[in-house]
Amino acid sequence: MGATVGVFAVELDDAYQSVIWRGIEYQAGWLGLGVLSFLGSRSDYPIVSEASLNVAYNLAGPQNVDGIILISSAIATLHDSVDLEELFAPWSGLPRVSVGIRIPGMSSITVEEVREVSLIIRHLVKQHDRRRFALITGPLGHFESVARKRAVEDTLKGYGLPLDERLVASGSFRQASGEEAVAQLLGTGLDFDALVCLNDRMAQGALKALTRRGIRVPEDVSLTGFDGSEFSKYASPPLTTVIQPLYEMGLSAVDVLNRLFQGGNDEHVVLSCTSVIRESCGCVSGVGEVVPISDVPSYATPQEEEAVDELSRQLRSGDADGFVSRLNVALDATGRESGALDRWNEYLSVVEIRAGAALPMTARMVVGEKMARYQAARRISTEDTFTKLRLISSLLAGAFELSAMFSRLEEGLSLFGISTGFLVTFEAERVDSQESVERVARADQSDPRRARLLLAMDRNRYPIPSNGIVFDTMDILPSSFGNDWRQTRWVLTPLVFENEPLGYLLLPGGFESPLLYEILQEQITSNLKGTLLLEQVRTHERTLRDEVAARTRDLQQINEELSREVRRRAELEQEVIDVSNRTMERIGQDLHDDLCQHLSGITLLTSMVRNSVVAGEETDVDSLDRINTLLTDSIVRVKQIARGLVPTGLEARGLVWKVESLVLEAKRSTEKRLFFTADDGFCFTETDTAVQAYRIIQEALANALQHSEANEIAISLYPEIAGGHSFMVAEVRDDGRGIAGHGPAGGLGLRTMRYRAGILKAELSIGKVSDDTGYPGTLVRCRIPVQQGEQKR
Repeated sequence: MGATVGVFAVELDDAYQSVIWRGIEYQAGWLGLGVLSFLGSRSDYPIVSEASLNVAYNLAGPQNVDGIILISSAIATLHDSVDLEELFAPWSGLPRVSVGIRIPGMSSITVEEVREVSLIIRHLVKQHDRRRFALITGPLGHFESVARKRAVEDTLKGYGLPLDERLVASGSFRQASGEEAVAQLLGTGLDFDALVCLNDRMAQGALKALTRRGIRVPEDVSLTGFDGSEFSKYASPPLTTVIQPLYEMGLSAVDVLNRLFQGGNDEHVVLSCTSVIRESCGCVSGVGEVVPISDVPSYATPQEEEAVDELSRQLRSGDADGFVSRLNVALDATGRESGALDRWNEYLSVVEIRAGAALPMTARMVVGEKMARYQAARRISTEDTFTKLRLISSLLAGAFELSAMFSRLEEGLSLFGISTGFLVTFEAERVDSQESVERVARADQSDPRRARLLLAMDRNRYPIPSNGIVFDTMDILPSSFGNDWRQTRWVLTPLVFENEPLGYLLLPGGFESPLLYEILQEQITSNLKGTLLLEQVRTHERTLRDEVAARTRDLQQINEELSREVRRRAELEQEVIDVSNRTMERIGQDLHDDLCQHLSGITLLTSMVRNSVVAGEETDVDSLDRINTLLTDSIVRVKQIARGLVPTGLEARGLVWKVESLVLEAKRSTEKRLFFTADDGFCFTETDTAVQAYRIIQEALANALQHSEANEIAISLYPEIAGGHSFMVAEVRDDGRGIAGHGPAGGLGLRTMRYRAGILKAELSIGKVSDDTGYPGTLVRCRIPVQQGEQKR
């Protein structure tokens, strides 16, 4: 598989970068290399939204490219003392080629610009007698700007014309900065008759500003630029400038990088520039100082050089028809590759010199006609592009859901013949695969390390589920798609809303109008952000509605449970009152029928003894013995009644002793076999807890004795640890006929046991004993949580 070339660029609609980019794409295709262009921003740009676009550069790495071409002269526009080597250090592990600026640690493609800048200044001084120069530079400290400014200053010094620093304005290489610089220069009140701009875009802005103020170019001020952009040819007046071999710079960058792929060493290629004299300096069209051309310019492509050789041979042989036919083919090829058809006026001069013969009269007419047709086609294409872009904008404007937005975006892109492309958002969080697109496409807390592919236009080749595919962002596309896509040309444009990275758009490269990428980027970014925000609002509404419904159900359930609990408490309180009344009746009856009879007997015997004593008779010892016996028996009966009311001895001797006493007492009154076991560590230090536990055990044992028809009853007490928590467990099990034999399931005894368990926050279970235990009857199990520190105490 061929290697993939990564390209760091800023604006492909910029005349400087777009020509270099076209050269890179062409040469990469020629060599069988893939191209993945990352569109970011100028580093350290003060506008936050543009600086945030550099997220695109951070996506480049060895996972997706094999080497990088940096259009560093555009990226580092605002750098002065910043170490560019450090700026691009994160990619030091990859082969790198810098275009425009030589940077330590990597190969470079630069131009020799000083000679041509000096030639332009000399032309202004000698041919047009200009003496008062103004200068619009690039950003302060920019490497190319510094070199060009120095060339201007040195040349002027040679004529005894020092450059007045008050007539030096700093720009940003953008058109608007040229307009602003002219306002600054005119604001000084100093006259100038020549304005040198260090790139064509600033010259374009300067021309606009001068014209608006009634200052004529070139009559009042000569104007020059640098770069050789398309604007310079068609400006009014045409701009005198220095042509950089931008297309060849792109070609050379790919060639150098390809040699690095094959194990070559770093190279530093320096290309020549060519100055072109046009009307903006004061020369009449076709007149003035024209740089003689005897060799093919350095910016000519290999195909153009081959065409020049063939045309020279045909002209030398006198084949006029073949010459014109071959010229048409060459012009069409240049139109497809770079669109720089005006070069052929220079190439024909070389052909004429090489052939030693005059050109056919129709040769330059053919070039002019082709240029006119090309410009008309470009104008029609541009108008058509903007018409389609307006249609895309209107299509997307009515899309308020992601699914509708994706559908309309596909429809709009198809207008440009785009049948494949990808829309990726940075993932907010890892989510379940069943969650909807609306839920996962959040970007308010995005994590650029994870991404979600939401749209793949070629669904047959790249199928994705409705909720997208989550993948590692550095893969650019899901690994399941393989790597074949990397063998073609792609442009990655980041989608950044203000300073918030949303994701990126991946589109095929090679558009005739690179402006399309920037406009689509802006339109889709704003639409995606608006759609995502709307989806978030809808999601939050649904979530809030669901939560309100859930809380309402919970409150209704709690209210019902509280109502039931209130009723249960009222019923239990009434039952407790009834029990208390019955208990009082039983105690009263016991006192009346039993204890009172004993006391009445004691009273009668005491009266008899008293009467005997009064009568002086001998004291009846038998009567006194009977009184003593009756008193002792009465005390026992009182204790028995009291023991039923208050479990004495709990605080002094503990729950285990009290339960054991309960079992021993029960053994004396039943023929059933009773077993009691208690493990070490079973204890309660809180008396209230022990009382409630005792009453539960007492009730369970009483139920087993009275209702189970069991032969054996076992009482077990032991501590238990589960889930990191401590418990005290009390069990009463029997081999009787089961829970049905214990009376009504909702009887007072069982409800009282549950009530007491509730006070203890204990788990009370009453059910059938498992068959494998040997006890087919009933198991009552109370699991009481131990408070922190309970066992230790």
